[in-house]
Amino acid sequence: MRIAAAILLSLIVVLLAAQPLPDSYVLRDGDITYMLGKGMSPAALKTIQHRYGEHFLWARRNGHEYIATDGRTMRNAVDVMQRNVARGPVTDRRMAGVVDAAVRSGSARAIHR
Repeated sequence: MRIAAAILLSLIVVLLAAQPLPDSYVLRDGDITYMLGKGMSPAALKTIQHRYGEHFLWARRNGHEYIATDGRTMRNAVDVMQRNVARGPVTDRRMAGVVDAAVRSGSARAIHR
């Protein structure tokens, strides 16, 4: 019985570890940082900021990380955050749409950390 429980527990741990991280977004607009989802640690934010400057949109979508710095994507992302809508699923969906459009247009680049 203990062996079966140990096997079941091991299986659960493996399955949980295999799940991709949830989608997250970090919009850095000068002195303001917006985070949706899990966001990122302060150390990771500083690393990205050092490389891409004060204006960028970082996203983790479907297990992949992207960065966008172009004007159109930044305006669209700021527009999503400026709407008078409580943060939650609606805002997440709108930001996902901004990121997906940037990926399709080639203005968002895949990054590997």
